[in-house]
Amino acid sequence: MGFDPAGVTMARIALVTGANGFVGSHLCTHLLDEGWHVRAMVRRTSDLRWLDARAERVIGEVTAPESIAPALEGADTVFHLAGVTRAARVADYERVNVAGCEHVARAAARAQPPPRRIVLASSLAAGGPSTRQTPRAETDPDAPSNAYGASKRRGEAALRSHAGAVAWTVVRPAAVYGPRDRAFVPLARLARAGWALRFSGPPQQVCAIHVRDLVRGMAAAALADRAQSEVYYLTHDAPITWEAVGRTMAAALGWRARALYVPRAIVPLAAFTAGALARLAGRPNRMPRDRVADLLQAAWTCSGAKAREQLGFEAAIGHEQGMGELARWYREAGWIHA
Repeated sequence: MGFDPAGVTMARIALVTGANGFVGSHLCTHLLDEGWHVRAMVRRTSDLRWLDARAERVIGEVTAPESIAPALEGADTVFHLAGVTRAARVADYERVNVAGCEHVARAAARAQPPPRRIVLASSLAAGGPSTRQTPRAETDPDAPSNAYGASKRRGEAALRSHAGAVAWTVVRPAAVYGPRDRAFVPLARLARAGWALRFSGPPQQVCAIHVRDLVRGMAAAALADRAQSEVYYLTHDAPITWEAVGRTMAAALGWRARALYVPRAIVPLAAFTAGALARLAGRPNRMPRDRVADLLQAAWTCSGAKAREQLGFEAAIGHEQGMGELARWYREAGWIHA
């Protein structure tokens, strides 16, 4: 199973759903390094290459409620990370991101004894885009702009409705990046070719957070009494542009990037073409209409002030360091050409 039962009673037991994923695998390692006993809930078909061998592994799925209760036995804290970020149908978002939250919350409420805290990994998308002038804060009304964000917001509501007496905390990360994540591979490939993406018009401002900072923030949220029934944006406060990401990655790879100008008007057409080709090939559409529209928003920024004040958490890894590290990791992993 990859764990030593002798030390279980001496450490906090953390149940982590989605433990084999990008963020989940980093969270498991961080918690183990901090002395937690980690119980990683994974599916039978999960790819476990990134999962720390020290973690206890249990088979379960958030869409199968009967599998959650055994995994919860004795757990002090539940980190609920299992979810889908892209889906062919809205129903798939609902099944995993909404119903999955409900199933975890109900199982925790019924557990004897119940866990001390549920920490839900939501998303900035649940809040929605911001203006260029003002980053989004927790007190702002939510206005998700895509099906994914709407499902994460409904997942938060399901947690609040069904957790019963179990305390909960919601964290809404900005764009997360770091080793093991594929989301930034296209930008890294452009950077390797000497290009940095720039859409016409004012550049979109984006908040981001390195995965190692994010998991520190999640652990802080789990332990802080003040964090009960609270929502936090977790981010590095300095926004970045997609062009700056490309230039930083190119520099880390020993290249100098030039701006690749893309007229905004052709973005929807490119998305339509990509979607049509995906349907013909029987592949998932990685550029659904609402996600493409997100590229044209003025800004995706949020403030980390509340997390600083209440959790004592501040992101430590700057974008130049983090994006450079990521580009080099992609090269070493063979995800981009050397």
